[in-house]
Amino acid sequence: IAMGWPTEAVFEQQFRNPIHQVQKFFKHRHPQHYKVYNLCAERTYQSQCFENEYHRVRFLDHNICPLEQMGILCSDMEEFLKDAAANVVAVHCKAGKGRTGMIIAAL
Repeated sequence: IAMGWPTEAVFEQQFRNPIHQVQKFFKHRHPQHYKVYNLCAERTYQSQCFENEYHRVRFLDHNICPLEQMGILCSDMEEFLKDAAANVVAVHCKAGKGRTGMIIAAL
């Protein structure tokens, strides 16, 4: 699943994914079978927002992911997806295009 930043800020909810709607989607559609990958180096969640989050590999907007770190990300995603047939991964950066698209294409 590719998505933009799940925002907690009320103003940003006009043009980004409201965090409460994203949480509701995953709890309803993929309960206990999802992992959210945050690729944003410039942003973090204010608190733990999802049951299963990944923050170890993050990089700045308009930059490429270092090849070694890309391998780490893809290996983690592949391992999670193989754990159960119902598992899904959700990848996001700020807008859900550049960094997100690159990592999904690499997977």
